[in-house]
Amino acid sequence: MKSIISILLLFILPLSIYGQSDTVKILSTSGLVDGSHIKPYSNKWRVYGIDEKGNETLQTIWTDYVQTIKMDGKQLISRTQELYSPELNLQEVWTNLFEQKTMLPLRASQLRTNGTFLYQEFDGPQVKVRQKLEGKEVTEVLHNYEVSPYDWTLYGVLLSALPLKVDWTGSIPTLNAQDQSKAAWLNVHVASKETLTTEDGRKFTTLKVVTDRGLVFWLAKKAPYVIQLELQPTPKQKILWRMY
Repeated sequence: MKSIISILLLFILPLSIYGQSDTVKILSTSGLVDGSHIKPYSNKWRVYGIDEKGNETLQTIWTDYVQTIKMDGKQLISRTQELYSPELNLQEVWTNLFEQKTMLPLRASQLRTNGTFLYQEFDGPQVKVRQKLEGKEVTEVLHNYEVSPYDWTLYGVLLSALPLKVDWTGSIPTLNAQDQSKAAWLNVHVASKETLTTEDGRKFTTLKVVTDRGLVFWLAKKAPYVIQLELQPTPKQKILWRMY
């Protein structure tokens, strides 16, 4: 299940979820993405599989660590996520490095204990992707987009830097695994404001943000930002990340 979740998170195709007439188009030059609010934090989620009867099964545990660093005179953010089995055996490590103010990415990686990996280097509209699949040789692809893409492997942390409010709809360019010349536009819609209680009893005021990649986020404007996440890969199955 761990590999299925990872593949779904990285490569799930866009879905049509709402009309696009009032969509705000986000570009790196628009000044609408602002990560100034992001502070160092640590977080963790239990990830449950939920069947059509509502039965929950603990599948994995995710941890999340963010720190701010200065490099070459720039204020950057480093993010590290780790995926564990329920028995706390390490399975994957995800890393991201990006500019804090603009959220523009520098590099990202996903390393798995089976020796496979995905590594991305961002340089404006150009993205170099190196990948090692199980039983395969390392491949390298160079994407040259018409716009500078954002790093979608940041997920909710990236979304928290958008000018979110209830009923807001926006579209932001991301890396496209299917086309080396055109960015994949991620569409998001803020459905509602909700109060969530975590498994350890903390309460957060969140915005429910629906994406056209099958992912729904409950985001807070204060750390640790991603309070809850839901993925529904099939009509009879849900995967739920609960903060604890």
